[in-house]
Amino acid sequence: VGLDVHAEVTDMSQPLGSCVGNALEVREAAAVLRGEKRGRLLDLCVHLAVAGLERATREMDEPHVKDWARRVQSNLGMAVMGRPDAKDAREMVQTALTSGAALRKAKEWIEAQGGDARALNPDSPCLPQAKTVWTEAHRGEAGWVERWDARTVGEAVVELGGGRRHKNDTIRLEVGIESCIEVGSRLEPGDPLFHVHAASESDAKRAA
Repeated sequence: VGLDVHAEVTDMSQPLGSCVGNALEVREAAAVLRGEKRGRLLDLCVHLAVAGLERATREMDEPHVKDWARRVQSNLGMAVMGRPDAKDAREMVQTALTSGAALRKAKEWIEAQGGDARALNPDSPCLPQAKTVWTEAHRGEAGWVERWDARTVGEAVVELGGGRRHKNDTIRLEVGIESCIEVGSRLEPGDPLFHVHAASESDAKRAA
């Protein structure tokens, strides 16, 4: 159909971040924007942002490229000559994160849509917190994490009330599961596996 399409094949056999659940995922995304979080989520966000920058500027005519370069210099303090290559684009993305520009822009987006940008602040009172946090520990022998069943964890979050089975179901924004492991992690007996954020201890135990 004449569309210029770019696809990225990414690994979804385990969650990109450590959190599954509405408010928990917002907190984790905010931590990435504040430069406090490392790992697969940050790596993929940076990769996609770099790809987006390269492709967006590729389609611009020269006057738009010059205007874009002026705005980059104003917002990030970086001098850009023409269309960025992958190295330049990555430097821009990293600068946006370390300078706080990415976080400021995210807050602008939230406010423009009538939201409360304080949700991106550390320990924000805007985001609901679960009444119960239950930690599930490793009960087996020492070893390595070989597989992370993302679907089972997602279904457990739905059981906690963090997702809908029917369109009229009410979502509990505060519930979810926070993982302490990922594929390749070393585990010793008693090491924490998950923190289950739930409305009650019985809900947390059932999900665990």
